[in-house]
Amino acid sequence: MTTIVFRKGILAADTQETVGDVPRRCTKLYKIGADIIATAGESYTGMIFVSWWKDGQNEETIPDLTNLDSESEDFECLVWTKGKLFSVNRLFHMIEINLEDHPYYAIGSGSDIALGALAMGASAKRSVEIACEYNIHTGLPVETRKCQ
Repeated sequence: MTTIVFRKGILAADTQETVGDVPRRCTKLYKIGADIIATAGESYTGMIFVSWWKDGQNEETIPDLTNLDSESEDFECLVWTKGKLFSVNRLFHMIEINLEDHPYYAIGSGSDIALGALAMGASAKRSVEIACEYNIHTGLPVETRKCQ
């Protein structure tokens, strides 16, 4: 899967994708205009979401992903748009993250490790680097994007 973290206006993500048992590099942070999308989980489904976002996020054109295998095609992403952070699931349901209650946030298979690092004061980037040390589905290098 992956590790994606938000803290203090920074989104950070590892760059490892595992196909079968083979890790390889990939991109998980996408800048579309002023928006930033960070995808975790299945790349195929994540790219469907990124394409839909690029096309204008029309609710009438949300792809029907209910026929996909929920385990092998599962994904989640974080979206920074209009000064707000949202968590999005495989059905494209967006839930706003209250940044006053949650000054940092993490998703993916290494999120528990990253959250521990964040709780101890680590930056977004450093918390993903720490997750890379302990989660086999999270790998270096770490990419970051500043949210504005």
